[in-house]
Amino acid sequence: MGRLALACLLVLAAACSSSRGPALPDARAGKGFYHELATGETVWQLSQRYGIPVEAILLANRIEDPRHLAPGMRIFVPGVRPLPGDEAPPLEDMGPLVRGCTPSEALRQELTELLGPNGVFLYPSYTRPAPLHHEPLMRPLDWIYTAIGNVLQMPITQVPLGLSTQGLPLGVQVGARSGNDAVTIAVAIALEKAFGGWIPPKNLA
Repeated sequence: MGRLALACLLVLAAACSSSRGPALPDARAGKGFYHELATGETVWQLSQRYGIPVEAILLANRIEDPRHLAPGMRIFVPGVRPLPGDEAPPLEDMGPLVRGCTPSEALRQELTELLGPNGVFLYPSYTRPAPLHHEPLMRPLDWIYTAIGNVLQMPITQVPLGLSTQGLPLGVQVGARSGNDAVTIAVAIALEKAFGGWIPPKNLA
């Protein structure tokens, strides 16, 4: 497992370095505010409303392709004060019932901000390698590992990473913000190359 942990750290470091840019903005410093995108709202509309260049908003949020934005995402608008009703509530103040936001939606928004345009997160495929048939039925909470991506509506790519010391298949899930399926697939391909991809399990009979 030490080799797997090292590879996870290397992938995260590569993802961070590839999207490295200016420091993330802090609305508490009085240099702008966060706005929650409404359905059909665009960065261009925000730029027109506040008289600032589209490029300034894209740079402040490290957005490479604004077509990947989705309703509910929080966008930092730099250098201006918000108009009435335009400022999103602080993340720490957002509860499940604020603006009709469910717990999964709140978590998805927070992860979207943390990941940025090109970030990924690595998540265990399951609680343990290759459980016996029907055994997961006796541990009903283990399914959370395989369902978290669906609940958050985020792309997940499962990557085979060879075999454990006991000869059982190992793997990891690569996740990213909504619309970034290509990013998770690219990271999965890199991990497969590093670990040799799928390897047939040993005959343990």
